[in-house]
Amino acid sequence: GRATQSLLAIEFNHPRAVDLHIVASICRAYVSDTRPLESVCAGVVRTALQLPVQNDATVDESTALPQIDKVDAASALGLAAQIGPWTNLRPHRLLAVVGCIHL
Repeated sequence: GRATQSLLAIEFNHPRAVDLHIVASICRAYVSDTRPLESVCAGVVRTALQLPVQNDATVDESTALPQIDKVDAASALGLAAQIGPWTNLRPHRLLAVVGCIHL
């Protein structure tokens, strides 16, 4: 868990420094309790998908999303699916990204 948390912290502070597909795979293979990772995972996913840091429920849905690389989006979504940071990140914003980039 600590190694995964360290990788997520590196990615949060230095976007695109760590391959999120690898982090999700490590998490799937070696981490049984993902609760300690939820907060940092939410931050990493927000950064990767260029989502605002503010509470997702207050974001105007009509606001255009920035251009996001499909590979980056897929890895961020895979990480979110693996860790499940749903208390820190609202799934409807992730769905908006998926629709916007036609994933």
